[in-house]
Amino acid sequence: MKSITATCYRYNKETDKEAYYKTYDIPVEENNSISVYNVLEYIYDNLDPTLSFFSHAACKQVACGRCSVKVNGSIVLACKEAVTAENILIEPVNEAKVIKDLICSK
Repeated sequence: MKSITATCYRYNKETDKEAYYKTYDIPVEENNSISVYNVLEYIYDNLDPTLSFFSHAACKQVACGRCSVKVNGSIVLACKEAVTAENILIEPVNEAKVIKDLICSK
């Protein structure tokens, strides 16, 4: 089994004075494809239920674009983008409009 190291931008405008980054290790079976959204779900379900990111019933259908995040500096749809690197940096699309963690206002 291999692992992916995901470093996520964290910020809650109601409680944090400034943003910070938190790193998580996600186990992945060899030759298994995983999306950025899967990484975020794993973190939320198994490591840190305080991580906020956009998720809803229709997600994973590449339809709405609301799960957009920056991964290693490029804007992607979390539900569509496959993780190909062992280390990824996940940030909000627009840091100036962050509500909490990876969720931005319009």
